[in-house]
Amino acid sequence: LREENKEFFKNNVGLRIGNLGSIARVKMGNLNDLEGAQKDLQEMELELKSASATAREPEFVNIWLAGFEWTKGVESRSRGRFAEAVAYFRGAADRYQRYADNLERLTKQYKYNDQKEPILNARDFLLLDAGNALRWMGRAVEAETQPKQLLTDQINRSARPANIYLTASTLALTLMNQGRWADAEKVQKRAEE
Repeated sequence: LREENKEFFKNNVGLRIGNLGSIARVKMGNLNDLEGAQKDLQEMELELKSASATAREPEFVNIWLAGFEWTKGVESRSRGRFAEAVAYFRGAADRYQRYADNLERLTKQYKYNDQKEPILNARDFLLLDAGNALRWMGRAVEAETQPKQLLTDQINRSARPANIYLTASTLALTLMNQGRWADAEKVQKRAEE
């Protein structure tokens, strides 16, 4: 990092927390380094405790906690603890939704620019993660309901076509896992239109 970026990074707790979460998720997902990721999670948790005590806006802490819960969900999933992962993913998704609901106030009050759709996209990925974990647990009805509800929401808010396609494909896979081949084919064909 260049010197001016080092100072910015040192003073931006949200960026540090997000970066630690990203590094931990890469270690778990791509490198299968659960122990290294655990150290990053511990450091992330310490940063969160410190930030929570000094943050001027609870919603900033809320969104940092969302990233932490997302990372904990990935860790739980990596360790085969799917019910725990679902709880973390859903908790993080709720935090992203809360942040999105408060975004207009935050951008006015703190004079920064943020967009609602990328925040909702992150929430969507968390809900897909939760649905996948439910599918791996054999909880077929919940695994099917999650992407159906998400798909309805994405269509209603005119989400990016790529995100709608991913959700529809996840739903089709869930239906295939239930042996509902014809339904899965209909969903997948509709998604490709």
